[in-house]
Amino acid sequence: MGSVPYRQLAGFYFFYFAYIGAFAPFFGVYLAAAGLSPVEIGVVMALPQVTRIFAPHLWGWLADASGRHARMVESPRWPDCCAGWACSRPPRSCGSAR
Repeated sequence: MGSVPYRQLAGFYFFYFAYIGAFAPFFGVYLAAAGLSPVEIGVVMALPQVTRIFAPHLWGWLADASGRHARMVESPRWPDCCAGWACSRPPRSCGSAR
């Protein structure tokens, strides 16, 4: 086995948890200001945790069933990039009628 890139791994974890720490406390307040009910806010805030429960098992099953493990690891990159880009756009630029 090769050497583990500790600095890269530490950097990833630092920025991941910094993002979560900055994002999570204020996202519920933003959703409330956007007009969502408390139940809707709870559902939206729970979606990432539900995804973390089911997605690894789904990806593992798909990788085992297809026999292409490396491809399954690489495949979520583009949808993640596209979703991140789409979520960063202002709401008015997403096709709202004028």
